[in-house]
Amino acid sequence: MNINLLFFVTLIIAITLAILYYNLLKEHRKLKKFAGVFTMRDWHKKKGTEDEYNKLFEMGVKEVNERIEKAENEERNKT
Repeated sequence: MNINLLFFVTLIIAITLAILYYNLLKEHRKLKKFAGVFTMRDWHKKKGTEDEYNKLFEMGVKEVNERIEKAENEERNKT
């Protein structure tokens, strides 16, 4: 009986850790994609200030992506 209880407790812990690892991996992919598209060098090319850049990192990734798309669309419309 003790072996079965130990097995189920171990199984529950393993499943919980797997779920937490999966969520962490998902978040890491989002951040990696965000950081790859949006770098300080690219921001300086668009003549942005460092304060604006820091504000964008405080916002959510979705809002930043919308701002990047908006800036790219404005840049396309100018040419």
